[in-house]
Amino acid sequence: MFLTIGDILKSEADWHSREAIPATTGTKIGQLVEHPLRKEPLVALSDEINGKVLVQPHNCVIFLDNIDTASLGAYVGSNGEHVILETLIAQGDKHGIQYVAGKAQPR
Repeated sequence: MFLTIGDILKSEADWHSREAIPATTGTKIGQLVEHPLRKEPLVALSDEINGKVLVQPHNCVIFLDNIDTASLGAYVGSNGEHVILETLIAQGDKHGIQYVAGKAQPR
């Protein structure tokens, strides 16, 4: 399945606030990556290139439908805890990130 940013990101307050953050080699769009300062997961908006992925760290709406659910279940934060959907949603709320089930379909 081929995904684009539009399949993951429904809306954002300012595209200029997107960040390129470090990611494991082979990370794909829709997988979770840890923000280096927050130590909380964000959804990758791009595949890993040169050790980095693109993320939107605040004020946006993310489609849950295209998040890699296997990635969610397998993600372990730097604190050693597994992240579940409810945790992801609660962490996003602190930064203006909403996770919604939507009608986004992969292109």
